[in-house]
Amino acid sequence: KDGEWIKVPSRDIRPGDFLCLKRGESVKADVIVISSEDPDGTVFIETSQLDGESNVKPKKSRPETCYIDNVDLLQKAISSDITLTVDPPSDKLYRWQGIMHLRDEAHPLALKQAIWRGSSIRKTEWAICVSIYVGPFTKQGMNLKARTVRKISSLLVKLNALIG
Repeated sequence: KDGEWIKVPSRDIRPGDFLCLKRGESVKADVIVISSEDPDGTVFIETSQLDGESNVKPKKSRPETCYIDNVDLLQKAISSDITLTVDPPSDKLYRWQGIMHLRDEAHPLALKQAIWRGSSIRKTEWAICVSIYVGPFTKQGMNLKARTVRKISSLLVKLNALIG
């Protein structure tokens, strides 16, 4: 906001918002990597909250945006008309694609550019990302299961009634 990064609660993140994620932070929306501290745009994440795997996985920005390393360059890139076309929200963790339109050129987006909510940033000081899905429309939100009803036998119900 006004050339500065500001902290916002996850409930206030909207699709299309740019986020600066820091090492150790949990990702609060499904995002696409725009750039990182690494010159080629690599970000290392842990996805144990999503798939139980604690090993670190690399994600990578498109080469066309990996040079964006500050707010001024980001604002300049935004003004040059970046748009994203992405698949509708889905609960499938390993299926996703999109297209980044940048200066009238289409660049494909794949899983290697996507970081899902619930992942954590590791081995990377910072990453600039753009949110694509938020709230219940994130992969994590769509994979939440409703609470199951606890089953108890009719004998236990009668016993509880007699004792209780």
